[in-house]
Amino acid sequence: MTDFSDSQLHERLRPLRQGKREPASYIAGRYEVVQTMSGGMALVHLCLDHQTGQLVALKTPKPEYLSHRNARDLFLREGTMWVDIGRHPHIVRAYRVERVGDGLEVYLVLEWVVQPEGIEKPSLRSWLVPNRPLPVKQALAFSIHVARGMKYAVKKIPGLIHRDLKPENVLIGYDGSARVTDFGLASTLSGLSDLSIGTLSNKADNFTRTQLTQGAAGTPLYMAPEQWLRKPLDARADIYALGCILYEMVSGRFAAYGETREALQEIHVSGRIKPPPADVPKEVTLFLRKCMMSQRGQRFGSWAEVEEALEEVYARVTGESFPVEHVTDEITPEERLAAGQSYNSMGLSYLDIGKLSVSLMYFEQAVWIGREENSLVLEGNGLGNVGLAHQALGYTERAIEFHKENLAIARQIGDRGQECRALGNLGRAYRQLGNAEDAAKYHK
Repeated sequence: MTDFSDSQLHERLRPLRQGKREPASYIAGRYEVVQTMSGGMALVHLCLDHQTGQLVALKTPKPEYLSHRNARDLFLREGTMWVDIGRHPHIVRAYRVERVGDGLEVYLVLEWVVQPEGIEKPSLRSWLVPNRPLPVKQALAFSIHVARGMKYAVKKIPGLIHRDLKPENVLIGYDGSARVTDFGLASTLSGLSDLSIGTLSNKADNFTRTQLTQGAAGTPLYMAPEQWLRKPLDARADIYALGCILYEMVSGRFAAYGETREALQEIHVSGRIKPPPADVPKEVTLFLRKCMMSQRGQRFGSWAEVEEALEEVYARVTGESFPVEHVTDEITPEERLAAGQSYNSMGLSYLDIGKLSVSLMYFEQAVWIGREENSLVLEGNGLGNVGLAHQALGYTERAIEFHKENLAIARQIGDRGQECRALGNLGRAYRQLGNAEDAAKYHK
C-alpha cells in the first residue's frame, strides 16, 4: 500500500474536485467552498478548511442584512457569544468568527452536521411530514436533547435567550442526536429593527421563516405571547417554542396556524391552542400544556425543570429510563469512527446523484479519520470510494491507484467482503480503459 500523508492525499484529490467543473472558490484564502445554500436570513457555505482539514459550515447574513456597519458588529458580537458556549453534544459547535478583508464580509465558522443516511437535510424539518406524527419515543428524545443543549448554553451564558427555536434550528446528526443551532441570529435581526432593516411578511408560507413581526424577531409559528407583545423575554419564551416543536412532532400539525400574521398572534396570545390528538399520551399532553401556557409565570421556570419533566414523561410513556447525559470536551475515538462511517455513506449518496465535489469531500474526511484513528477498515473503504469518484469523472488510471490501495488494505486485515469489492472495482476500471485482459484477471 502506498503511504500518502494527508497533504499528499489532498493534492491527489484536488484535480478531481476541479475537473470538469468551475475552478474551486475560496473564502479568506482558507475555506474551499463545496456548496452554498440560502436560508431565510443567511447564506451557508459548506467548506473544507485547508488549515485544519475539517469540513465546516460558514454562515453569513445575506447582504441586505449586512449593509450597515452596526449590523455587522452585532452579528460578530452574537457570533462570539455562540463561540463562548463551547462544545456540547446537543449544540452545533461554533468554532470562531471571521472578518474578511476590510470587514465587509463576516462569517461564523460552524460544525458541519451530517444527517443520518436516508434523510434529505439535517434539520428536524426534514423529519416532519404533515399528518404523519413522529413516534412519541423519538419525539421525546429529540426534545430532551434540545432541553439539555439549552440548559448547558444558559449555564455557560447566564440569561441567554435563543429567541428562535424551531424545527429548522434543530439539526439531527448522523448519530441521531438533536443539536440546537443559530444562537443569536434572531437577536441580530431584532437589533436591526432600529436600523429599518429586516422583513415583515403576512404570507402564510413564510411563517416558518425568521422575520421581524411588529419589531419582534422570531418565527411566527413558534413565538411566545410575550414575543408578539414585545415584552422583555427570558428562557420561558424558548420553553414555549419547544412546546410548539414537540406538539408538531407528536401531532403531525402546527400547534397554532392561521392564514395571516394577526390570526397567528391571536391564537398564541390568547392561549387558544387546540389540544393534541387523543392518541397522544396524557403525560405528553400535560407537559405540552405547561410549556405553552399563555401566562409565562405558569410555564416551567428553567431548562433544568423542563429536562427533569421530560425525562419523567419519557420513563412513564416508554417504560425506560432516558440515558444519562455525558458531557466532555473530548471527542471519543468511537464518535470519530462513527462520523467517518457516516461520511462514507453520505459521500456515496452524493455520488449517486452526481454531486461529485461534495461526495469527494466526505470520502476524503473518512480516509483522514481512518488514518488518525488507526482504522484500516475505514481508511480502506474511504480509498475505494475515492476511486469510485475518480471513475465517475473519467480519471480511470488514478482510480485504479486508489482501488489497489483499498485491495492491499483488505488483504492485510483479511476482510473478504472489502477485498471482493476492491477486485470488482478494479475489474470495472480496467474494462473502462479497454484493457480486457487485466479486467478479466481481477474479475476472476
